[in-house]
Amino acid sequence: MRVVVGSPNPVKVGAVQDAFSKYFDVEVFSVDVSSGVKAFPDSEEFIYQGAINRAKAAYRDGFDYSVGIEGGVVFFEGSWYDRSYVVVYDGDEMGIGTSSAYEVPDTLVEGIDSTSDESKKIIDEAVGVEDVFKKQGVIGVLTRGEIDRRGLLADAVVCALTPFLNPDYYSNT
Repeated sequence: MRVVVGSPNPVKVGAVQDAFSKYFDVEVFSVDVSSGVKAFPDSEEFIYQGAINRAKAAYRDGFDYSVGIEGGVVFFEGSWYDRSYVVVYDGDEMGIGTSSAYEVPDTLVEGIDSTSDESKKIIDEAVGVEDVFKKQGVIGVLTRGEIDRRGLLADAVVCALTPFLNPDYYSNT
C-alpha cells in the first residue's frame, strides 16, 4: 500500500507510518501542500478544514490513500486547548479522527498571531526547543516526554482509518 501525507513535517509522516503499519504493509511519502487556512489555526473549523484541504491536495494517482493533518488551538471555557484533526482520503471517501486535546498554558498562547507562521518560533522560544513541532511537540515538553506529538497524532490517524478498516459499520445500506 502507498500513502501520501500532505506535509513534509517528519512528525506527521512518522505518525502516519506508525498508524498504517499496524494494519498494512505500507510505504509512506510526503508532499508539501497548503492547508488553505490560517498559519496557526485557532478554531475547530479552521483545524478541520485545514486537514481536509491537505488530504485532498495531497491525493494523486498511484496512491491508495492521502492523509491531511492539521493542528491548532481552540478556546473553550476560558482556556486554550491544542487539538489536531486527521483526514484519511481514498479519492472518494474520507475518514476523520482527532487527537486528544490538552490545555495550553496562556503563556504559550500570548503574543501569537494566528495568521503568521512566526508564531511557531514564538512557541519554540517559550518552551526552549527549536522546531518543537517537528520534534516532541508542545505535549512532549509539557508531559516531560511521557506523550509526544508523533504518538498523539498516530492515535488520531488510527481513528481516521476506522471507516476503512470496518466499512460494514459505516455503510448506509
